[in-house]
Amino acid sequence: MSKCRGFSSSIVCAIPALVALAVPAAAQDANTQVLKAALIANQANLDGLPTYKCRYTLTKATAESQAAALRGQYNNVRACESILVVDRGKEKYQALADGKLPPAEQAVKGPDGKMSVSVDFIPICDLRLNDQMLSYFGPFQNASVQTSKSPPLSELTPLTMMCIGQGLRTSPAAMFLNGRAREPAVFGRGQMELDGHVVVHVRAKAISIDDEYYFDPSQGYLPLKMVQHCEPPWSGEKHDVILHLLSAKECSRSRWFPMKWLQIHVYPNRAAVELVELRVTEFEPDKKPTDEDFSIVLPAGTLIQGESENARVPRKSFRLRQQEKVTPDDIPRLAEMLDNVGKVPLMDTAIARPGLLARAKWPLIGAAVALLAVAAFIYLRPGQGRSKLARP
Repeated sequence: MSKCRGFSSSIVCAIPALVALAVPAAAQDANTQVLKAALIANQANLDGLPTYKCRYTLTKATAESQAAALRGQYNNVRACESILVVDRGKEKYQALADGKLPPAEQAVKGPDGKMSVSVDFIPICDLRLNDQMLSYFGPFQNASVQTSKSPPLSELTPLTMMCIGQGLRTSPAAMFLNGRAREPAVFGRGQMELDGHVVVHVRAKAISIDDEYYFDPSQGYLPLKMVQHCEPPWSGEKHDVILHLLSAKECSRSRWFPMKWLQIHVYPNRAAVELVELRVTEFEPDKKPTDEDFSIVLPAGTLIQGESENARVPRKSFRLRQQEKVTPDDIPRLAEMLDNVGKVPLMDTAIARPGLLARAKWPLIGAAVALLAVAAFIYLRPGQGRSKLARP
């Protein structure tokens, strides 16, 4: 997210200043409340989708112009399917890329002298349990465990919509109403019409951020359009990133989920554009995901690494001796195993899980107490227990 100013955006910036000269302070305050209410309504819709799973296709391409991109006339198309499973504090993201790396002759030398290759999609999988995270990088069979101040998932998913952020950590309300952005300011034109829809225009600015949202009340206040103004030093080159919401699906209780959106990178003096299209192909809201939905398979030999607290100290690590199926619930156990590296000789790399008896302990105790209560009631109730004993 970037901060920038240009001729066209300067005109937009001038509008609130002109309005301030002509509109009474009370009216300005009322307009500000409308803008903030749109941010809150957008957040309420996002918060109303705590549990779902979906499959979607992410497409990267170019187009001759913005108009061509909106017509679906893409060039140089590359695509990858991904899976996302969410259940409140648990998340799983998996990119189903083929994992093929370019040949070595395509590698280029970077400023640090190291050779590298560029790929559009790589087979990765991220598991999250609240603030703990496991990131698995398929090509190198490497898994990193993070347990403190873990960053949010950064991959493109349906609800990220360019800057909302997985886990809603960078949603408009979080950034500009809850203090995540530095020196935030919210203004805008309020209610207006865009592409036949009545929307609420909100412009939000902060250090390194200059975003415009066009919230659609008829679709859960999802942004029908977003514009992100970018300029150095916050980006390498001055440009705008424009996102168009092309379709959305209504769920129960009037909640809305984005099913297709198009993100276009527009540069000055350049007709051709770069684009990213996200299209949801399968969507299942509300139904609680199973452990199998959240699981991934780590092959034998996978390197498990801990966090790096000091660049001079190697990260703790160990290799799995056998194939393991893991879920977000296994992250604390993996962290504990990493903590025991060097402390426990001949450490077993099998991920220990609670046994059947341990899992069933409390249900069994509860059933025993219930049976004792029923037996006592039958024995002591009038006409059954003590009255029989009183007969001659």
